[in-house]
Amino acid sequence: ATGSEEDGTHLLDPDESSSLFPEGTAEHKIAFTSLNVFERVITSMCPSWLQKKGCVTAIDSIKAIVKSLDDKLMYGQPLEESEQAFYDEVSMSSLEDKQSLVRELMHKQVDDGRLLSTEKQQLLDHVSERLNKLEAEKAEAESQGKAKKAQNMAGIIEKATARKEKLESIVPTAPHQLKKQAEINKLRAELAPLLKLEASTKGRLLSVKESQSIARKEEIEEEIRDLEEASRGWFESDELFQARLSKSRISARDSTTTNKKKSAPPKGKGGGGTTPARTTVWSTPASRKAPAK
Repeated sequence: ATGSEEDGTHLLDPDESSSLFPEGTAEHKIAFTSLNVFERVITSMCPSWLQKKGCVTAIDSIKAIVKSLDDKLMYGQPLEESEQAFYDEVSMSSLEDKQSLVRELMHKQVDDGRLLSTEKQQLLDHVSERLNKLEAEKAEAESQGKAKKAQNMAGIIEKATARKEKLESIVPTAPHQLKKQAEINKLRAELAPLLKLEASTKGRLLSVKESQSIARKEEIEEEIRDLEEASRGWFESDELFQARLSKSRISARDSTTTNKKKSAPPKGKGGGGTTPARTTVWSTPASRKAPAK
């Protein structure tokens, strides 16, 4: 097997199986991972509710392909080599199990109130639209004298209203931390003194050691960019990914500013590093006597 379990790439070797999806895509990984591996990677690759929703949609697409292959076989049509390899490895039951798991995680995420502001608004819009339709159906049933249907609609409306109130009470969470944040932080710690060196050497020739340090700075910056891109999850919109990147970079700048303040020497009078000790003058009865006339 190749790949890593962390990002769901614990898959078959390329020569063991070919796929109808390009290797390395989220759909390929979802189709070919075992349920146990999928369960371990789904929360890291799809931390947000909308990403999980995208995963459910992707599984629908994969299931549609499996069904189309079933239909071909049912009508006696031979499968192409790539189709046969896919059909042998990907079962409808495994896809349904994965989809059920993701849906359960989505429900739990809402129940736990772990939604981004955009996700909260999208869900509120959906439930509000649904309530409007339900109210219209209930009114129509009442006008037609269908008391039982109107009563059933009232119960559904009550549940939808409770869900809306639940969503309205949720305080949105901040964008999730980058998956590779710990590695990025280590590189940024190594980068900080090199940035300071670069700023201090502008306008003059660099020594050999300084040139090597500046070269290392550029390598680190490239490594950070690679780790940032590797932190993109499955079915993550550019907008959400940029928000997570901004959060990471702002946190790094704030950390650098804090460290600079901590390392700065204390301010003193006359340019000195310390504040002179204050001399205490004690007052005595004699010193308080009025001056002689």
